[in-house]
Amino acid sequence: SATVQLPRLISGINLLLPWKYPAYRFVMALAVVRDVTYNGMLYQRAPLPKAGEGIMQSTEWYVTGAPFPAKSFELQLDMPEGLKDADTLVLSIGIEMGTPNAKGNMEFVRYAGSAGILAAG
Repeated sequence: SATVQLPRLISGINLLLPWKYPAYRFVMALAVVRDVTYNGMLYQRAPLPKAGEGIMQSTEWYVTGAPFPAKSFELQLDMPEGLKDADTLVLSIGIEMGTPNAKGNMEFVRYAGSAGILAAG
């Protein structure tokens, strides 16, 4: 499991969005990544992660320029058997920009946003 704590963010002070879109949201993910091994002749992949070995959460959409309130998110994997030696946990976070579609629903904008790996181990 992982806890992500996002602080209160204020546009122009500690939140600078270079993209000119009307909305933004944060997306967090925690997942199992399996090692690829080499046996001297070829690379072998471990089995792909199963359901419950990855989780993604996102905030609701916020109007660009509006303050983002401090929030905490708990990401919990469903892995009763635990991790194996060939498993690595990866925690990442990103920001997506959004714009309303023809029906008025918010959609993310391709190629606008950013992401990074917070922790791996």
